[in-house]
Formats: sequence, C-alpha cells, structure tokens
Amino acid sequence: MEPETTLRPGFVVIGAQKSGTTALFEYLSAHPDVAPPTTKEINYFLCGTLYARGLDYYHGHFPDADPSRPELVTFEASPNYLTSAEAPERIRDYDPRMRLLCLLRDPVPRAFSAWQMYRRWTKRNPEWFFEWIYECDREIGRDRYVRRGSDFGADFEADMRSELEVLADGGRTEMPILRHGNYCEQLEAYLACFPREQLWIEDQGRFTAETRRVVGEAEAFVGLGQSELADSELAPVFVGDYSREIPAGAVGLLREHYAPANRALFELLGREFPWT
Repeated sequence: MEPETTLRPGFVVIGAQKSGTTALFEYLSAHPDVAPPTTKEINYFLCGTLYARGLDYYHGHFPDADPSRPELVTFEASPNYLTSAEAPERIRDYDPRMRLLCLLRDPVPRAFSAWQMYRRWTKRNPEWFFEWIYECDREIGRDRYVRRGSDFGADFEADMRSELEVLADGGRTEMPILRHGNYCEQLEAYLACFPREQLWIEDQGRFTAETRRVVGEAEAFVGLGQSELADSELAPVFVGDYSREIPAGAVGLLREHYAPANRALFELLGREFPWT
C-alpha cells in the first residue's frame, strides 16, 4: 500500500458559532506540529453539495504529508457543524476516532452577536441566506424557512420575539439564531455517535480569561505537546466589531427562554458555566 500523500484531519473544531472558534483555530494553527488547512471553515460534513464531491475534494483542503515530519497533524474548524443534523454521522463515518473540540458561549450574548453579524450581512445582500442554503444543499427548498421581515436588524428584541413565535409554531426562521444556543440537544447528537471522551467542551468565557491554560488543555486533548506561544500570538482574535449593549428587555426574554436548555446542558456535562 502506498503511503498517504495528504495529511488527514486528526481533530475538528465543531463549534459553536460566535464562541471563539476563530481564535482557537489560530492558536492551534500556530503550534509547531500542526499544518493547518487552506480554509478554516470547509463545511464538508455540513453541506450536501460539498459532501457529494467526495473525499478527494475534502482532502484537497489539507497540506501534503512530510515524510521527514511524521509528527505533523492537521485539522479543520467549521463552527456550524454543531447545529448540523447530518454532520455527526458523517464525521463518524469518516473517522470514528475523531477528536472533537467545542467552545460554548453564554447563549444570550451569542445570540446578540449572531444577530449583529446577520444584520450586517443582510444590509449587504438581503438574499444572502437563501443563496448560501442553495449552494450548501440544493435539495433544501426556501419554503422550509419562514422569512424574516423587511425590518430585520432594526430591533433585536423584536426580532427575537418574532423568532420565538415561529419556534412555538414548530417552524424555523430564515437566519436562525435562537436554536443555535440549544447546546444540549446538539451535543446529544454527537454523543450518539462518539464516546464522551472524544469530545472536549469548554466555556468561551474561561477560554477568554485563561487563554494560555485552555489552549494547553485543548492541545493535550488532541495529543499535541505544550506549545510555547508568545503572548503576542495569544492576543485576542476578533471577527467584526459588535460592541453594542444587549437591550435589557431582550436579556430577560432570552434568559427565560434558555433556562431549561442550560439546565439540561449542565446536567449533561456534570458542570455548570457562569452564565447569568
């Protein structure tokens, strides 16, 4: 059998969206024994159109193996994998030994950050979501999603109340935000496919406050030695400028909405995060 010419990912950052995955990707990519992919968010296990292209397409995002550096590993980080119904089984089918890393953020500020990102994208292109859905999986029709109003992005609380109404009717909105914070059910889907010891789960707040220690824990989890990153290499990594305060009314609304999901998450993990 001929040796592999392309490195295959040994671990995957699966989420969560707006929870520090870009920073974690950058820090892990800087490890001397890591050869990062050409693209951070490959989305191969998420998008049906990409998955149909096969493994040659997927492996084309990773660097060539170096026979003189057998210790080299590669990985990817696609934060929307966490909310994907298809990704857990597809990743398991690809490699049942895969190590999975997941950063979770307090779902209330996570929702506000996602809303600000989506409102900016919508101003640039009101059809961006449906264009992305079509490119990602052409078997998914537009009628699966309830369209946002033309005033989306003007009022966070109003947009969240509208989304809650759709969820209460069993529907899903264009640009879904709230369901991305239901971490327990998302992790349960992965735990149905992988043993618990293959999932590393951490709070984004601790990642921000104790960056060097948490990065070291992530490195150890995936089998990497402790890196010697300089302080400058551990500087905060941001995408976008979302500095507005969350409206107080929306905070109370979403705290109540997420309370049952958070309790279920903490019970699942056997630990609590300081989300208040």
